[in-house]
Amino acid sequence: MIGVVLVHALKFDQVKDLVSVDDFYHPALRAIYQAICSCDADGQPIDLISVAEQMRTLGTIDKLNTCGGVDYLTDLMARMVTSENVSYHAQVVRDKGTARRLVESAREIAARGYSNESNLSDLVTLAETALQRARDEVSSKRPQLIELGTAITADSIALKRAPVTTGIRCIDEQLGGGLFPGELVMLQAGPGAGKTTLATLMQGRSVASDPSACGLYVTTEMQPEELQARRACQILNDKGIKCSWRDVMRGVVPLDRTREATANSRVFVLPIAFDPDPVSTVRAYAKQLEARFGRPPFLVIDYLQAFAVGSTDDDRRLVTAARAYEFQQLAIELRVPILVISSINRAAYGSKERRDSDEPLDFLSAGKEAGEIEYAAAVLLHLDVKAEADNHGWRSARLVVSKARFGLLGIIGLTFHGASGRFEPSAASALSELDRRVLEVISTKSISSANQVAESLKKHRQQVLQSVAKLRGLSLIKKAPNGVFLATVPGTTQEVDENE
Repeated sequence: MIGVVLVHALKFDQVKDLVSVDDFYHPALRAIYQAICSCDADGQPIDLISVAEQMRTLGTIDKLNTCGGVDYLTDLMARMVTSENVSYHAQVVRDKGTARRLVESAREIAARGYSNESNLSDLVTLAETALQRARDEVSSKRPQLIELGTAITADSIALKRAPVTTGIRCIDEQLGGGLFPGELVMLQAGPGAGKTTLATLMQGRSVASDPSACGLYVTTEMQPEELQARRACQILNDKGIKCSWRDVMRGVVPLDRTREATANSRVFVLPIAFDPDPVSTVRAYAKQLEARFGRPPFLVIDYLQAFAVGSTDDDRRLVTAARAYEFQQLAIELRVPILVISSINRAAYGSKERRDSDEPLDFLSAGKEAGEIEYAAAVLLHLDVKAEADNHGWRSARLVVSKARFGLLGIIGLTFHGASGRFEPSAASALSELDRRVLEVISTKSISSANQVAESLKKHRQQVLQSVAKLRGLSLIKKAPNGVFLATVPGTTQEVDENE
């Protein structure tokens, strides 16, 4: 285990809460592990040179010298076969330490019993203390029982009162204020739908809105320079400087201007690929940023299925689901929202009717196809961008909220401009085909009631009433002083009676 930590320092985060110095039997291993813990506490790198120097500082280098000195550290590193099971190996060390302490206590009790130096009451107390200590060490590795009456605390309430903004008002409002700490937020869409663009926009604006915040963008395929180009492009366009992210990449936008736009962004990029334990790696870097900024970062994982590359179809689903639950636990541990991008194939959309559905729950099936990820997520967002663009390159888009613990299910209308990397609110984009037909009837015909709209469209009355309620909620129709609905689309003046 120590050899793994010396070779892969980031693995220390997986073992430091499992193993203590006293769990090691050999004095040299105790001294080495104590030096590793000291390096971590002091913010020093964990490697052969740093650990040896720390042992000299602590005055324990003699214990290392009895085993061959620094060469012993080299030998431990050379013996490492794999780092993938380091948590299990740490658990073995912990269990052996617990067993050894229990045996030592039993020997002490036996010695006192034979010597007649202690009365029975003292022996029983000593035995109970030893057993309770062993139980505590074992139970610390198991799920803890929590009495229902004590589950809610002032701290947990404070977290739910402090959602993290997405930087896009209409999304915040739909989600009950934003993204809540300790929750996994899944953003799913097909290839080329603008998932990365939306994630960078949300993270960038969120961090920019809070001077004490920072962000960590974990990417499995996109290069850091492209992510910087996309974010710089968003910032420049928000300032009225028209450009595309490709212009930034090619140097059409001066490099000085690009750097100025993204200076002090406090967003850090972590390229990661083919890591057997990506969650531990992300945790380690998130902890580094927390130590630097005083709070954990707004995390984006792009994208989930990349951590299952090379698996068969069945294995891929299992690995994807397992990773989703691991990131869920990381969100709880760090007390931050984690936005995870999930890629789905075209077949997951189903029929055209399903893709154009106005029912948010219809989009849960795409999460199942991707690996049962909807169970791990507290919020499930489905991004659907239309292929057709207007003369300026803007495309209609819908962000479907099909799961939200503190928000409302529904559809958020957006427009997407791929070249500049921007999403903007658009009530019209949230409309279904029925909504559009209802609005057209209201806008073009002289109709005095919603029932007449249903008759005109030959649709069920309840469906039309729901559509009218939705249009009113989107402020596309309003109630006039005389008690009738008035279409607010530019160029329309027709009124519709509110009465059923």
